Amino acid sequence: MVSVFDTSSVELAGAPLLRSLPKAAARGDYGPRALAVSPDGRKVAYVGPNEYTVTVSSTSTLDELLRIDTSTGLNLEPDILSLR
Repeated sequence: MVSVFDTSSVELAGAPLLRSLPKAAARGDYGPRALAVSPDGRKVAYVGPNEYTVTVSSTSTLDELLRIDTSTGLNLEPDILSLR
């Protein structure tokens, strides 16, 4: 589950839940490696909705910005790197 809480006034209102995506993150023993936050804090990347997908979302709304399917892999021609 990936969730966003409003922490702007924790002392006054606690941290109310803004949005939650219960089936966004993949199940498994991924631990902290399954989630990464950008240096500026504006984006979050997580493994999900399955174990072969990486999703990048906005941290303020959890709107999906990019979904990368890693199940097919990347097959480059042998000489593609020498064509510079």
